[in-house]
Amino acid sequence: MKRRITLVSFIAAALLLLTACIVIIWEVNIPNGEAGEIVAEENGNLYVKGIIEGEEVLTKISPTGQLEWTKPLANSAQVMVDNEGNLTIVTQNDEQDSVTVTKTQADDTLLWETAYGIE
Repeated sequence: MKRRITLVSFIAAALLLLTACIVIIWEVNIPNGEAGEIVAEENGNLYVKGIIEGEEVLTKISPTGQLEWTKPLANSAQVMVDNEGNLTIVTQNDEQDSVTVTKTQADDTLLWETAYGIE
């Protein structure tokens, strides 16, 4: 029993030390917003999928916490970032039985977009 108490005390002390070491570098507050999935780029950019005023959006935040851009995002879209910082967004359109794959540069410049039918 004494070993168990010592182990629990050690874990509690370690968690307390870890909690004390957390430093907030920056914080972004988006009014009327709700964050969802977050995708990180190697250079520190963050892409946050979320909801602002009832609309699903994708927001890019720089490594210094600056809001770069926000754009509407279709429901149930999946977002991926490649090694060059390009975004690939996959969206399913249930009404048209199709999937759209869009690739953009990090600054949101469209590289290509292709729709695929679902059979």
